[in-house]
Parts: sequence; structure tokens; C-alpha cells
Amino acid sequence: MTRIAIIGAGIAGLALARLLQPHAELVVFDKSRGVGGRMASRRIGAFGFDHGAQYFTARSSSFRRFLQSYRERGLVQEWQPRVLTLEAGEKPYTRAWFEPHYVAVPGMTALCKAMAEGLDLQLGMELGVPQRQTDGRWRVLPATAEDSGLFDWVLCTAPPAQAQALLPAGFCGQAQLAALTMKPCIALLLGLQHPPSWCFDAARIKHPVLDWLSCEASRPGRNSSFAVTLHSNAAWAAGHLDDADEIIAACMLEALDAVTAHPLPPLAVQQVKRWRYAQADAPEQPLLLLDAELKLAACGDWARDGRIEGAFLAAQDLARAVQACL
Repeated sequence: MTRIAIIGAGIAGLALARLLQPHAELVVFDKSRGVGGRMASRRIGAFGFDHGAQYFTARSSSFRRFLQSYRERGLVQEWQPRVLTLEAGEKPYTRAWFEPHYVAVPGMTALCKAMAEGLDLQLGMELGVPQRQTDGRWRVLPATAEDSGLFDWVLCTAPPAQAQALLPAGFCGQAQLAALTMKPCIALLLGLQHPPSWCFDAARIKHPVLDWLSCEASRPGRNSSFAVTLHSNAAWAAGHLDDADEIIAACMLEALDAVTAHPLPPLAVQQVKRWRYAQADAPEQPLLLLDAELKLAACGDWARDGRIEGAFLAAQDLARAVQACL
């Protein structure tokens, strides 16, 4: 049977694995210790945070069908927060959501964990460039691990810069990967000693530093701890990724104070998380980077529109193309 190595255990990599599982033997590699990529959740003491992707929509019929079984299991539920727009010196106003917004339950990683059930996962693996053998197959060797054998195909779902470094120079999509960029984001995770006196659950923020705020307890299935996640805007993050955590936190807290009418309660937890590859600009047309001769390919949310649904649809496109080559 055809053997396929999939690099990346986020939505795109796991969707690829689920879609190709009936047609090939698969191994999914990821350098992280868990699955999910930017669909990330973290616990710090009594506080739980979704510090990566905040929610997702389901605009396509194929993604809605894919989510149906997870919704029936309660792993995906609609989130209906009170959402405002905040801006310093301006009166807050309500933001209407005209389509359902979903979260995974009890944390954003829950959907990816469910998708990973039954798959051959090799986590905590820092991979080198796959080495082509004389018979045309690929040897995928982590820096410190036993040989996983030979693979007929290697499919990479890493961000463009990482995919470019991981895939051999002869891959036909190298130039397109080099032309793609992803913007950063910095998350500030705050555990409060008592609830804030805000009249909202989430907010889009117009400020040179901040972009988004979410009260975690407003999400379905979360505990009642007073956890808040702040996201910076991309332009500010690009200039401050290498700043010390204390400087980043101070700037983001100062910006929060400027746009909210009520002071933040005392903090029990404060932690900074950097997302170097957080936001992808949508290409003019969906990208399908597949080298049928070398049996290499790349995809991710960046191949579509940067959204979680886009990652699934990009994986669906690639899975169909790979199946046609098998």
C-alpha cells in the first residue's frame, strides 16, 4: 500500500490524514508535543485559555458535513458572545455576527484531538529535509528518532516559510511558498482574581497595539474561572516579537486600560505567547502545490483564506489531487 508522510498535525494535516486514510498508510509528524497547531488551548492552574484561533465559521457545505458528527458529539458548539467594538475615546458599539461562530469543547484543541483518533502520530519530532532514495521514495528522518521507514509521498502542512525549508529544493512549489507571508500575533493570557465589570464577552479592538479580547468563560463548556485572552494586532506584533515578556505585557495592558471604561481586576496569572505565523493573506485563487513527479505537496490555511475552514478546504483539494495520482 502507498505510504504517505504528513508533516503537521493542525487542521490541514489531520484533515488530509482523515481523507486519505482509506487509500494509503499514513504517518503524521509534528514538532509539537500535541495536535492542533493554532487551534490551541492551555491550562495555567485553574485558568483555561484558547490562546490561538478564537472561533471558526462553516460557510461551505463540505465543511458543515465534516463538522456534523463532531457537533452531534458535543465537541463543536456555537458560541454566541456579546461582542463590542472598543476604541479609545469612542463609545463602544455592538458588533453583529450574521452567521454562526463555532468553538471546540471543552477547548479549541478538542476538535483536533478527536480528528487524530486512530491515526499514527509521531509528535515532538523536529524533521529534517526528506531524503530521496534511488527508488524514488522518501526517507523522513526526525533529528532524534528511529527511522520511520520509506514513504511514497510527503505532504507538508507547515506555514509557508517552514514548508519551504522542509521540502527539497526541487519541489515545484518552492517559488510560490517563498512569495507567501504570514503575519504574527502575540497573545497575552490573563487570569483574574475576580470577574471584570465589563458588559461584553468579546471585543474587536481598534488600537495600535490590540486587536481582540475574549472572556474565556463565555465559551460553551468552559469552567467559570476568570480567564481573559488578548491578541495584539499584526503590525505591532511584527515589531515586538523579540521584546521581553514583561515589556510586551505592560504595553498590552496599557492599551487595554485605554479602551475599557473599568480597570482590570488584580491578576493571578499573566503569560505571553508568541505566534510567529498567525495570519495568512488570502491568495487571489486557491493554491494547489503538488509535484506529481517528485510526489511532494504542500497546503494549509494559507492556500485558501487563512481561516480554519480554509485549512480544511485546502486539505480537501489536495487529498483529491493526491488520490488521483495513486
